[in-house]
Amino acid sequence: MNIKDYIKKIFNNFGIKIEYISAKNDEFIWLIEEMQKRDVTKLLDVGANSGQFGANIRKYGFEKEIISFEPLAAAFKDLQAQAQSSKNWVCYNFALGDKNESSKIEVAGNSFSSSLLPMMQSHIKSAPASKPVGYQEIVVKRLDAVFEETVFMTNNVLLKIDTQGFELNVLKGSGKLLEHIQGVQVELSFVPLYEKQPLFPEVFGFLYENGFKMLRLENEFSDPNTGELLQANGYFFRD
Repeated sequence: MNIKDYIKKIFNNFGIKIEYISAKNDEFIWLIEEMQKRDVTKLLDVGANSGQFGANIRKYGFEKEIISFEPLAAAFKDLQAQAQSSKNWVCYNFALGDKNESSKIEVAGNSFSSSLLPMMQSHIKSAPASKPVGYQEIVVKRLDAVFEETVFMTNNVLLKIDTQGFELNVLKGSGKLLEHIQGVQVELSFVPLYEKQPLFPEVFGFLYENGFKMLRLENEFSDPNTGELLQANGYFFRD
């Protein structure tokens, strides 16, 4: 018996369960390791909400630049407060998509399920707190309209997308900048939760055709009644 198993056995006798955190069972430790391998110098946090993802990345040791995008006014206010507690973290109060336009976002009761696509009853049934409570006028921009190509050519970029069914629009709005992105963390849906949203095969296929390989898949949203996996976070990197 090795020392780890011995320690676990002792604590188990007292009803205490010990789990050792490693890259195998902690997605943020794994992600930080992958970012370090590829010398990622810039994180684009698309659909930042109140800054949850950025705060976790900081907690796990990423000290390089974070650029967050969040269109909702209330969530953006919280995001700014979160970013002010950290260096190299800037925020923009607009959404990213495949067009430069003014649009309307459906605001969810839990905020983070808000989307530019109408929410379906299947989503509300699995997560009643997400039920829409109103709409908000927002601005949408293409990523390649926000940044010059030289910014991406001189940085190793990780693109994180959590936009509730609008992920493929964000990717297509990257244009030629996508060629210079080293990694993509994207929310993938296995069943329709928003009207006309692309599902796992379409988003996976787009990334695969653009030179990305999926290295990890993490449960993000399951039906609490049936246990069915509805959404997962996919981690894609270039070989």
